Amino acid sequence: MAALSTGYHKEHKTSQGLYLSARLSVTKYLGSSRAWTTEQPIWLIQSILILMALGTTSGKVATFNEALSWASLLANAVRSKKTPDFNAPDNDTDLLTTWERWIEYETVVRTKAAAFCFLSNLNVCFNVAPTLLNCEMNNKFLPSEETEWRSHTPESWLENRNHSPRSPIRFLEALDYLLSPTPQPLAVRMSSFGIYVMLHAIVQRMWRFQQDMWSINSASEHLSISYVAVQKWHEIAQSMKALSITISSSSIPTALHAIKALRSRVKMGMALKSWGSKSPHSVQVHLVSIECCLFSSAWMREVSTRPEIEWAPEERECVRLVRETLGEVELDPEYAKKTLLDTVGLRLGCDI
Repeated sequence: MAALSTGYHKEHKTSQGLYLSARLSVTKYLGSSRAWTTEQPIWLIQSILILMALGTTSGKVATFNEALSWASLLANAVRSKKTPDFNAPDNDTDLLTTWERWIEYETVVRTKAAAFCFLSNLNVCFNVAPTLLNCEMNNKFLPSEETEWRSHTPESWLENRNHSPRSPIRFLEALDYLLSPTPQPLAVRMSSFGIYVMLHAIVQRMWRFQQDMWSINSASEHLSISYVAVQKWHEIAQSMKALSITISSSSIPTALHAIKALRSRVKMGMALKSWGSKSPHSVQVHLVSIECCLFSSAWMREVSTRPEIEWAPEERECVRLVRETLGEVELDPEYAKKTLLDTVGLRLGCDI
């Protein structure tokens, strides 16, 4: 964590030194006999994950390649780590003990989910086969509510848990609901972290379909199922207040920053379609671009619900920058006919 933090503060020599020290500690443990005779500790999965995150964004080709080579190691560590059992608290169990057991359980759940999402990012950014498949996550629970995770005392945790509208569900349950072609009521509820995990599950399924599309006769059926999954995912996301955007004075600077980040990428002449790129910065560039685009699109959607005459000067400036940026991109005739909001979502979002 210290290596990652110093890197973001541009203390590159210190970051590299800390990275090498952390890597040596992990490799020494992996070289010991106990690493293969006992279950992998959770700190090992977390350490590998952070080292890979640092290595893939370091800008150094050797460090970058080394980080990518650890993908299978991270996936194997996730597979071998068992999730601790946890039962709902009862009156006969000490609350502090129950809370501590839940923390241990939730730490493993969230670490595995973070590893799955990170490996999915590598799959998308570099067009390589995913090292951790959806089917290997089937029996794993999705992360619990953020209000529970951020609780500072056993009492506040129990109160948040009792008021939580969602109970933890398994990965397979959520994916089955999203992929079901028949209309169903909004019965599956997930935390904001859980819905992010399921987005990566949908993306992985679409990536695998793309690889075999040339040999599939029922391509339209597969595309239809993917479309339904995305629609259901969107409905769940829209129903969550934690993921909603409220237009306020505090959100305008964020929107402006996101739009300017997208403008920078267009002005630098970086190709929007860069599958299979080998650049060490590809992961970071793709993730920042996608997040900026998603926020910009959601913010523009909220702005568009009000008449233009009611827009604040800062909001007008944001919209002007979006229009100017889109004017610098060669749009297909099909996209050019769409509204400004649709264009932002389709062109910048899908292509990036």
